[in-house]
Amino acid sequence: MGGCSVSAPTAWEGTTALVEQRAVYQPQAYQVDAIIRAHDLFTQGPVLHPRALDDREVEAIRDAFLAALGKGRWLNGEDLATLTTPERLEQWRQVLMGTDLTLLEETGALVRQRQQLWRQIHGPNAAGPSVGMTLPQANHWKEAFGTWQPETGAALVVLTMDQTVQTLLSVWAERFDAHTALVPPEVSQTYIEAATGIAEGVGLSLLAKDQHLVVQDLISGGPASLSGLVRTGDVLLAARADRGEWVPTSNVLDTLAFFRQPAATFELRLERNGQPLTVRLIPAPYANNADALRVFRETLPTSQGAVSALRLEIRFFYEGSETGR
Repeated sequence: MGGCSVSAPTAWEGTTALVEQRAVYQPQAYQVDAIIRAHDLFTQGPVLHPRALDDREVEAIRDAFLAALGKGRWLNGEDLATLTTPERLEQWRQVLMGTDLTLLEETGALVRQRQQLWRQIHGPNAAGPSVGMTLPQANHWKEAFGTWQPETGAALVVLTMDQTVQTLLSVWAERFDAHTALVPPEVSQTYIEAATGIAEGVGLSLLAKDQHLVVQDLISGGPASLSGLVRTGDVLLAARADRGEWVPTSNVLDTLAFFRQPAATFELRLERNGQPLTVRLIPAPYANNADALRVFRETLPTSQGAVSALRLEIRFFYEGSETGR
């Protein structure tokens, strides 16, 4: 594969060995600054496992990464054969040590190229290929995409360089410690909110359904719940912050991240019973303690016969970062 510098403006020049149809895949779509950020992140990788990796460990991480990235659906047998030759092993080792990301970049670029072609054929709102589909050899995959049907679900999110790096770091961490997981910032915020019970935003729980986002729940104490203007079952079509541009909503994580940005107001374009409406909300911090105490009546079998019992579930949080127990 061609060599390319991750810090140069022409970072994607020369990546033609795996990337077919350069007219379909535009190198600048990956954004060089994202590559640089990913490179800065990945050079910290050896901190996860400072000793040198032997060949079997490199191969195991490589294989897990390729499987996670899209073995079958986005990478065919020829791709995998090219990426797993003995000659490539040292390149993968360099990737894992953060000294040369060329092979990582080219692999991500190939997957991204095919995902973009998929979106061209099936539309920007289409989900990915159905489970079980496998790319044929050579270039016949281009024709195969036209005959495959998208699965049911949210729209396919085209791979970015940051996501490529995050995927490799995740499988690397899991390889050496099954109890460790690398969580991207946009996901970690969700975990933090769940653990502390404190969040800031509009207070919506969203569900991807039929390629739309549906309001699954209104978080008690949140702006949406207090406003009385949003209902469960409303379809969220678009949103905007501070009267800016309307942003279509099709992905749960992206939409939640949108609502976490600093803003004085958020406007939601909703559909309710087939009728459009617009709601304006003022984001604010809120504590979700409505379900702090839940009581369940149960019948338990015992040696003396059935016994009625009450089961209590207690969950509460202090305002701040401490968890109450």
